Amino acid sequence: MCISPVMIPQCYEAGVLGTIGSDVDTAAAFEKQGGRHQVAEVDAIVVDTVNKVVSTPAYMLADNIVDAHNGITKLVAEC
Repeated sequence: MCISPVMIPQCYEAGVLGTIGSDVDTAAAFEKQGGRHQVAEVDAIVVDTVNKVVSTPAYMLADNIVDAHNGITKLVAEC
């Protein structure tokens, strides 16, 4: 959740899918480490079924706690 998905490529094999939302620089850092970044809205989740990883932008994009809650709730439900 939030900025922590930027560490996903450090923990999984090259090509792992994840999101930090839509920040171009952070997405570039994600991909530079070998991950595949998918742009996502604040309330969305990105699921990498091969590596069993779920991520959501949360406070990378949230304007309030409700925005963050919606994506986090989806992430937890997916797990």
